[in-house]
Amino acid sequence: MFLSVEDINRQCPRAVNPNDTNNWETFPFDDNCLKSFFHKLTAHLRRYYIWETAVYTSFYVLISICAIIGNGLVILAVVRKPAMRTARNVLIVNLALSNLMLALTTVPFLWLPSIDFDFPYSNFFCKFANALPGSNIYCSTLTISVGIFLKYFLKEIIFKIKNFIIL
Repeated sequence: MFLSVEDINRQCPRAVNPNDTNNWETFPFDDNCLKSFFHKLTAHLRRYYIWETAVYTSFYVLISICAIIGNGLVILAVVRKPAMRTARNVLIVNLALSNLMLALTTVPFLWLPSIDFDFPYSNFFCKFANALPGSNIYCSTLTISVGIFLKYFLKEIIFKIKNFIIL
């Protein structure tokens, strides 16, 4: 639903008659009327019933708990066993840390605005919370890229060594 200036003017008329002056569109709307109008408008935008909110919240909680437990176990397994501390496993731990940060920070802070259509925290925190998914994806992508290059170059080195030994 798109609103034009005329639609808002019908709901919150300006303090001047449009026939009296040529520049009546430059006169401001009443601030309290606009706040009330947009508050009523956002109340109509609620898209979930109570049961849908409960199901949606349950899925968010389930995803967060599974991500925290799974990534925590991966990190714990590599940290506790010295034999597991290989270059490949360090990259896997890096991915697990990135996903753990995503589960701990991004998922909970994106749940509330999707339910309530409002971000109750400060403007700085709003921008910070919206930057977290991008940084996690960036970290994951770079880690996967390093893992691919590592695997490729190790295969190339092993292949060259085998060819050298055979010759």
